[in-house]
Amino acid sequence: KKDEIKSIILIFICFIVYCLGLYILYLNNPSLPNEHKSKINMPRNLQDVYNISEIFLSFQQTNYLIVLLDFCLIFIFIQTFCIPGSACLVIVAGRIFGVYFGLFIVLICSTIGSTNCYYVSKLFGRPIIFYFFKDKYEDFAKKIEENRNVFLYLLSLRIMPICPNMFVNIFSPLINVKVIDFVIATFIGIIPICTSLIYLGYTLENVDLTSGNFVGYDIMIVLFILSFLSLLPTFMRKREERKAMKNI
Repeated sequence: KKDEIKSIILIFICFIVYCLGLYILYLNNPSLPNEHKSKINMPRNLQDVYNISEIFLSFQQTNYLIVLLDFCLIFIFIQTFCIPGSACLVIVAGRIFGVYFGLFIVLICSTIGSTNCYYVSKLFGRPIIFYFFKDKYEDFAKKIEENRNVFLYLLSLRIMPICPNMFVNIFSPLINVKVIDFVIATFIGIIPICTSLIYLGYTLENVDLTSGNFVGYDIMIVLFILSFLSLLPTFMRKREERKAMKNI
């Protein structure tokens, strides 16, 4: 019981320190007009995401580097502490940074945030994980042991998130998954879903948000191609397993 309490306190301290850093950054940012402040809230639909992205765009015209820094730090914060909302930020990134630079920023920030989560779990998370998620952890560890190529298995989990990314982040360090495998699998594995969300954000201006029909033919083509590519790690893993069985 003492170990769990100690872990919670240490993780809470990390959370507070990061929050203080974001608050200091906020205090040093140029102030937003009151009409913009009233529109900033937790997005619940694409219309809210569009409104927030418009605020970022108007603020970006005179404060580009500040918008970029704020976005990166907030995204890393969300990923580090497994806070919901990263998908909305990916869409916003496509709207304010464009497809290529937006995708680059999201991939870097998401990988950094996931790696931070990996190390927070490695340093402080074991007692909490064993207390709250012991069954899920044991299932994940068993599947890792059953797969000869850990990298390909992690890559397939990132591309097709059968197991939530949060559990991949917090379980991996406790079963001695190498950080280099974790980082590369994360960076490559999130490309398909991030590309589709980035592209959605990029085309958000031309979407009829009131109709609810926001998936155009171009987005469907992109999703089809990415879905096909997402199957490659699974095929490669199955191929290695068949080769291994033949060699036995």
